[in-house]
Amino acid sequence: MSYDLTLLPPEHCASPEQIQSYIEAEASSPTSAQRARMDALAASIQRAVPGLDRFAPDFQETARLRGTSVEEARANERFVELDKVSDGLQIVLQPDQVSVTLPYWHDRATLEELWPEIETVLEILVREGGFRIYDPQLDRLVDDPATIRDQAIASYGHTMKMLESLGDRAPRSSTSRPGTRPWWKFW
Repeated sequence: MSYDLTLLPPEHCASPEQIQSYIEAEASSPTSAQRARMDALAASIQRAVPGLDRFAPDFQETARLRGTSVEEARANERFVELDKVSDGLQIVLQPDQVSVTLPYWHDRATLEELWPEIETVLEILVREGGFRIYDPQLDRLVDDPATIRDQAIASYGHTMKMLESLGDRAPRSSTSRPGTRPWWKFW
């Protein structure tokens, strides 16, 4: 489980139904211009937030599994993914949509320390990408990430309390996580 933020083009943010429909639509393979834009946004984010690593897909294995060439597998890659393994922060850039996720394992103090990085990522995506931010936990569109800081942290904390009451035993901070695998790699 994670706290999720979705960034969308403004023209797809007219109503909650339109937002949900757009989020659920399957991404198409990016054009070369869209790929260049995703790469540029990823580079800007990596310059601003130290420790974010770009996920490197195994295009040779993808090609083998799909029965295609490596070039075709690379051309059909639909996303650019940035991960900060120490915190669980994950950013997935698609041609016209970005997701920013943070797993529910941090305590409030740690989350407050991490929020400026999340805010920086969101500011870059709004400024350079022209996106609007949708926070499904708060069920609202956001233009300035600083305006939701307190509400997002409170919502995150509320969910953590609910998970704890259900007996969830997930690690609560990056310093208590065993191993070095990214949080999303369960195999």
